[in-house]
Amino acid sequence: MQTRKTAPVAAQSAMYDPLAMWSTVLDLPRQQSVAATHAACALFSGFEAMRKIQEKAAHDALKHYNEAAQRLEKQCAPLDVLTVQMNLARFDAEAAAAYWQQLAETVLQTQARVAACAGELVDSDKVLEACAMFEQH
Repeated sequence: MQTRKTAPVAAQSAMYDPLAMWSTVLDLPRQQSVAATHAACALFSGFEAMRKIQEKAAHDALKHYNEAAQRLEKQCAPLDVLTVQMNLARFDAEAAAAYWQQLAETVLQTQARVAACAGELVDSDKVLEACAMFEQH
């Protein structure tokens, strides 16, 4: 079983280099900006995927209801009207379940991608090296 070292080997033997130390410290805002931008991209990608799910659900419902309207426009028996209405109710229940399942899946994937961006906040090796330099001097 490997044990985790508290500081990289390179940091332990590194010489005091104030330029490298401050360069690392001053680079943190840029690294955070990169991570935030990646998180925003993941979020907008998720919004786009959700919108496509909504668009497909609306398209499918429009098609199904148009077909039902065409059947109802024809002369038909009361039992046929009931059949069309029952088919619409079944379609609505199945479509709603599928819609919410797809939407929840997309939301969870988006959340996971945004959360993964938190791991990009900083280059931890560089921060550990800078901390080691501060500790040495």
